Amino acid sequence: MFYNTTTQKKNLQIKCSRNIKYNSVLKTCNLLYKISLIITLCLVKLGATTYYVSLSGDDGWSGTSPDSAWRHIEYAASVVVAGDSILVDSGSYTDEHVVFANSGFSGNPIVLTAYNDTFRLDGIDSTGIAIKISDKSYISISGFHIKNYGIGVYGEDLLQNLFISNFIIEDIDGQGLNFNSGSLQNSTITDFIIRNTSARAISHYDFGSTDCHDVEIANFLIRDIDNEGILWENTKRVHIHHGEICNTASDGIHLYKNLDSSLVEYVHIDTTGWHGIAIHDPYMNRPCSCNVIRNCYVRGASHGSIDLHSGAFNTIVEDCSLIGPPYTVGIYFHNRGAGLLAQNNYVKNMHWGLFCGHTNEGHFIKDIVFKNNIVENTERYGGCAWRDMGNRILSNVSFIDNTFIHCSQQSGYHNLVLVRVDTAQVEGNSFIESLIPDEPHIRLGEVSEGLVLNLGDNFTRIQVYDTDARLEFSDGKAFTEDGSNQPFWFPDHSEYLLNLDETIEINTFTMTLSPTSDSVELVILQWDTTGIYYKNWQEICESPSVTTSHRVGDFPEYAQVKVDVNGNLYDTYQADSSGWMAFDYTGGFTQDTVNFEAYTIAGVDEQPSNCDFEKIIFQVNPNPFDQKTEFRFSVPQSAKDIELKIYDICGKLVKSFSLTTNHSALFTAVSWDGTDKVGKKVPSGVYFCRFTAGDYYTMKKLILVR
Repeated sequence: MFYNTTTQKKNLQIKCSRNIKYNSVLKTCNLLYKISLIITLCLVKLGATTYYVSLSGDDGWSGTSPDSAWRHIEYAASVVVAGDSILVDSGSYTDEHVVFANSGFSGNPIVLTAYNDTFRLDGIDSTGIAIKISDKSYISISGFHIKNYGIGVYGEDLLQNLFISNFIIEDIDGQGLNFNSGSLQNSTITDFIIRNTSARAISHYDFGSTDCHDVEIANFLIRDIDNEGILWENTKRVHIHHGEICNTASDGIHLYKNLDSSLVEYVHIDTTGWHGIAIHDPYMNRPCSCNVIRNCYVRGASHGSIDLHSGAFNTIVEDCSLIGPPYTVGIYFHNRGAGLLAQNNYVKNMHWGLFCGHTNEGHFIKDIVFKNNIVENTERYGGCAWRDMGNRILSNVSFIDNTFIHCSQQSGYHNLVLVRVDTAQVEGNSFIESLIPDEPHIRLGEVSEGLVLNLGDNFTRIQVYDTDARLEFSDGKAFTEDGSNQPFWFPDHSEYLLNLDETIEINTFTMTLSPTSDSVELVILQWDTTGIYYKNWQEICESPSVTTSHRVGDFPEYAQVKVDVNGNLYDTYQADSSGWMAFDYTGGFTQDTVNFEAYTIAGVDEQPSNCDFEKIIFQVNPNPFDQKTEFRFSVPQSAKDIELKIYDICGKLVKSFSLTTNHSALFTAVSWDGTDKVGKKVPSGVYFCRFTAGDYYTMKKLILVR
């Protein structure tokens, strides 16, 4: 598998086992419920009663000790009051239907938990409800195992401060946990396994409930579910985290109507019959807003790994790994909504990697940012923003710093596509090993003139159809193109206007240009990144007094860079630690066209390195020359290791002269006839001579014109 560097592919997969062993989970649950039991009992007010339930007990006894335990859990739940605890001995309690008659209150909850080991509620015939909580508060239930009921735990009406933990629910004909008619507040469900249910594992499907808020679902395994893993609706601040969901017939997690300010994180989802994680308002009148999905792993979702469908507003999806097959969509934002930031995600083996659009008639999708994602191995689009025709809106879409690897495997598809987008920004994206090399990397159709483009790769192929488009580099980046129009550089951007149905190839360079006013044309003539790092370009302007500001890169760090203008030295500059140097040209455009050259050799200073050598003189004449030029130098008698070397424009050594060290203050002359070290004539062009005498060195540019 191809990557430029090992760091290019982010390690976004959460450290969550895909094969949780039931025995290890049970041992963990047993330990956790014993700890929680001790903590809970310590919080109970002195004087509260602890009751016991055992298979060998009798409901006619006092229930206040293991020897006088009650027989049925349902009887104990009907008797206890605030502050009381029910400790249930291990064993299988068949066909019980536990209903809490009373509530606890702050500091005095009602506690139902196990002692010795987990107790089992076995419904036998898969009907009825194992545990029911109706309009109650401050109830803690832990250490139980429910199987063979119609519903495992059922909650309705106002439910406050419930704590349900360390349990197993399996082989249920309906929902494992059913709160469809409950208004939950400040409640926690944690450390559990739910498996083999005919309906949802956990369900809060009730838009009629009021003021639901602050619900935590954590540390869980949900698997083999004939419906959705978790559906939660109409609540503020739901936190679902650190769990695994495997093999569901529908969505893994479904955040439904009026679900706001909630967080899903560190959840591993594997093999779903529909979405991996979905946010959905099908009626488009109860939107979900300000929700976050992060650090999740989704593999094998049949219809979209993360699907934001109709009514998702101000959503963040970050640091997730989304893996196919099946070949579907990685992140899909569609029908109606606004405000999506999808960043730092890894998407692999999909039809479409990142997709927004497909709105219903009269609806909108807007304000979307796809940033710093890696999309690998898509059959069709790597990234796509597509509005269908009609009365629909798709606007303000940004693709920034994404990397597309092996994308658009099928002919006619492209790495990145924008169709009928009103305002868009495409900046810093990279396209690696496109599997159909001749296809455009970016395709634009009916886009507005508000498109801002800032390419990340040195080379990008762009195609437009059924539209004219303006491509902008907001930083004034230097580029070349093979289109029919001329690019221009303005004080705040550079741009190229694409004609109807035009395909162009863009090459970008590590250089920015900004005139003080008007506009400038820029022509890159040569751009070398080895040897002497020679750059040659022309600027054309009809306004004589314009000043142009430059930032030029691709130099060695801290190199001394010489800039010539129209063949004459303009000045010498030093590159920074990143190989960039900056300068302003204030010489004016009296000749309309000004030629610039910037170069260095091995990043060394081109000026004398030591002021003790002020008596050294080095001259070149004639320059330019056609047949022969002469180097004249004068050095002190103490000078040693005198050398003269000629380099071509790429920094390759052409010829060297070994000179004697016994020189007087008089001039010594050495000539060069334009041949290399084997006597072959070199072609016309730019060359450089480097003269050294001990610690002294200097360099001059030569121009050979045959």
